[in-house]
Amino acid sequence: MNKIIVGALLSLGFLALPGVAQEKLSREDALKFALVACGNLKEMINTPIPTDPDVKRPVVLKDGEYGGMLLPEGKLSAETFAGLDKTPKAVGQIWMSKLTFLKGDNAVSGSKLRTVRVNVEGGEHPVTCSALAARKNAEGGLELVVYGKSAEPLLSVPLKSVSNGGAETVDMSGERNDNGATLKLVFLGKYEATLSVTDPDLY
Repeated sequence: MNKIIVGALLSLGFLALPGVAQEKLSREDALKFALVACGNLKEMINTPIPTDPDVKRPVVLKDGEYGGMLLPEGKLSAETFAGLDKTPKAVGQIWMSKLTFLKGDNAVSGSKLRTVRVNVEGGEHPVTCSALAARKNAEGGLELVVYGKSAEPLLSVPLKSVSNGGAETVDMSGERNDNGATLKLVFLGKYEATLSVTDPDLY
């Protein structure tokens, strides 16, 4: 890989130095990490439900040594959500470094997450790759479903309608709290879900 790209990757969210304030990477820098992630294409698409992520539209956050990347499903559109029923429909993937999901008051065990090893400057670095899907719940409301290794979802959270989510295919923002951070995911500027994440070493 081009040494300039490798050098840039070492300063990005998944491989960043501690103490850097949270920030959303520029599209140019986000694409550099997406390029590394799709270098392990077999693992990228080997999710419990079929996914076809669009690596040209990544959103990457970094906060010191912690990082997260949201990739939309390749054919994500208004029709994706208009036709939802109780069967989960893929809407993308979320990749994380040094983080796990919080389910209630408990951190999801790393043994339940899909770990993908990405190669940077000749060394392998573990990150997790989780498939995301949307569906209707038993009450008829929409929810975002998160998958780890198994076909059984890790967790599900409400997927709410928003009117000020912007025009991007997907967007992501984060906010620190006492237990870790909350990630706000927005799809098509109209649907919003919030995931709680934490450092697994704290649990």
